[in-house]
Amino acid sequence: MSQRKFDEFQGKEVVATTLTNKNGCTAEILNFGGILHSLKVPDKNGKFLDIVIGHNDAQTYFIDGAYHGALIGRYGNRIAEGKITINQKTYQLALNNDGINHLHGGNIGYNRRFWNIDAVSENSITLSLLDKDGEEEYPGTIALTVTYTLTDDNALVLEYRAKSDADTYFNPTNHSYFNLSGYQGGVITDHILQMNADFYTPTDDDLIPTGEIKSVTGTPFDFRTGKAIATDLASDDADMKRGNGYDHNMVLGEPNVYKENCCTVTDEKSGIVMQLSTDMPAVQLYIGNFLDGTYTGKDDKPIVKRTGMCLETQYYPDTPHHENFPSCLLKAGEDFYSKTEYRFSIL
Repeated sequence: MSQRKFDEFQGKEVVATTLTNKNGCTAEILNFGGILHSLKVPDKNGKFLDIVIGHNDAQTYFIDGAYHGALIGRYGNRIAEGKITINQKTYQLALNNDGINHLHGGNIGYNRRFWNIDAVSENSITLSLLDKDGEEEYPGTIALTVTYTLTDDNALVLEYRAKSDADTYFNPTNHSYFNLSGYQGGVITDHILQMNADFYTPTDDDLIPTGEIKSVTGTPFDFRTGKAIATDLASDDADMKRGNGYDHNMVLGEPNVYKENCCTVTDEKSGIVMQLSTDMPAVQLYIGNFLDGTYTGKDDKPIVKRTGMCLETQYYPDTPHHENFPSCLLKAGEDFYSKTEYRFSIL
């Protein structure tokens, strides 16, 4: 483990902590946004590639609306019209998604906050945050920690723990963009994705779920046997057009049930394979359709469309408005725990 000053922002030091495993893999995490800034794993030739997209400074992480590498909360994904009702009281959240809906926790979500570094070891770091009652208009104070662990079998494990003093909605995730050819490796549309998802949730034009839980059979969203991401990008499917490509909630199963290797991403060029396991009920598949080159990456080159893909483990979007969706209402005094693992190997 090592630490360095990454930047200074808002009068505070941004600290980068590098975790190392016995194989030489490294993961660098910032105390600003809990951001996964770098993740280096070996390719088929033994060369270590940094496979996450990111920026060189905290200011760009702050202003770029793409949430690169960041921890997301209090609620990952969208809430229609920013309205939630808990115990017969309605709360109006920020309309930070085109002025219409609430997205990823609001204007100052977890991605834009400084986290405390509670504990570090050679291969693990625990960050904590006190998300106070009324911040971004959410009810209840949540005390939460997120632990990143880089294991000796080349897995990056994220563990979320939280407790609230009042009933509230809670749906945390991580928004890393992966490119298994390396962050300079071009577009990810030739990556092969296999996903154990029999259903997905269609959306309206504002990417809010309609409430339908639809079979992937006969649609571009069927990744059960594996296919290149590019395979159905030109489809006339209405949901594909709404998302400008894949930007959809894929249903993995029941909450609080660990789904091992439920998603596998393979890059034949580098030979790197990434396997996702999680106890969350769903994952948002997003392939960087709205990255437009406005901001530069770690190589000082513009981050352009589809140069990274996200697999954001989560509850479904807009759960407060759909009784048929698994609920992410966190009751006062209840312990929240969730685990997501990204495991890396070679073809």
